Amino acid sequence: MGQIPEEKALVYKADSFYRRWIESEGIPIYDGFYIGDLGVLELKSWKRLGGKGAYVALDGMAGTDDAYVLELAPKEATNPDRHIFEEVVYVLSGQGETLVWQNDKPKQSFAWQEGGLFSVPLNAWHQYRNTGKSPARLVGVTSAPVVLDLYHNSDFVFHNDFDFADRYNSEEGYFHRSRYFRYEGLKGVNPDDLVSIETSHVQDIRKLDLKLFPRGEGNSYAFLQMADNVIAPHIAAWEVGVYSKAHRHGPGSIIIIIEGKGHSLVWNGDVYYSKGKPHHRVDWQVGSMFVPPLYYFHQHFNTGNSPGRYVAIAWVGRKYRVDGLGTETHVQPVTHIREGGNQIDYEDEDPLVRRMFDEELKKSGVKSRMPPVKYRDPYGA
Repeated sequence: MGQIPEEKALVYKADSFYRRWIESEGIPIYDGFYIGDLGVLELKSWKRLGGKGAYVALDGMAGTDDAYVLELAPKEATNPDRHIFEEVVYVLSGQGETLVWQNDKPKQSFAWQEGGLFSVPLNAWHQYRNTGKSPARLVGVTSAPVVLDLYHNSDFVFHNDFDFADRYNSEEGYFHRSRYFRYEGLKGVNPDDLVSIETSHVQDIRKLDLKLFPRGEGNSYAFLQMADNVIAPHIAAWEVGVYSKAHRHGPGSIIIIIEGKGHSLVWNGDVYYSKGKPHHRVDWQVGSMFVPPLYYFHQHFNTGNSPGRYVAIAWVGRKYRVDGLGTETHVQPVTHIREGGNQIDYEDEDPLVRRMFDEELKKSGVKSRMPPVKYRDPYGA
């Protein structure tokens, strides 16, 4: 093949359709490593959807998922909306209702309140309305970056008539039911020792019953499968005076703190936090959001005088897998690094980690409940 004349050659520059699209929305975009408090984030009028809003596109999302914050004034409603990307919504404050329908099929509605978690099925029409006397603020986590970058056509994504009837077919009572299911295949964990719920709406995830999970001392979990999505939340909690074991996994695990006070350590490379490059400490409170970057170790510490709890929304569903988005490292997260896994035992962690934890507990007047530890070489036999 001959050489192309220079004056006729085209130069392509890699671009993100998703990024250009959210920039065209006319609302703030928050980048970086974490958000200290979603409840006070500055928002602006959102012409397309209604209300006020902002996008959150943190580094650890790695272009696989994103978040937005939406605020509705009392009695205000969004414009009707639908899209062929998945979405899970947490209610930061206020109360309201969601109306859902598919083309000419009957409409359904459900009420939500602070602490609620819900998901509207894929490509179903929906509308949010504030039914309270104070502003309502929601945070939604979506798979929009992958979908918009894949099709690079917003009309197809937002104006598609296809009904995903295999996910939702306007069944009566759909948003008012849930069922428990067993998840087989998590190494070292008995399915009976997990809380696994298939649902589309939880009234208050702060009150959801959890079961102890081998992430560390006093750590408990529940796994949710919502609206037949691939994106799925899990709820995690720490008792007072304890912390979790460090672990790592794929991108886009969006963590929202819903109870408690503490910090997380996030680092890359070495098993020891102090030797990791780079390494960060993230101090959090209710309303904080952060996303560990791809394959970075991270470790969560409850340093307050009350239990801590978060919801993580990620590519970690127990029903469907998308291995290229990191599900494979989420599904086996409790296998230790000595066994080729992604979790660090207390005996293998950097001794600095526990010293930092003990210092923070003293500031809060809290006594450590961590078991004694005998350190060993994390790279040894």
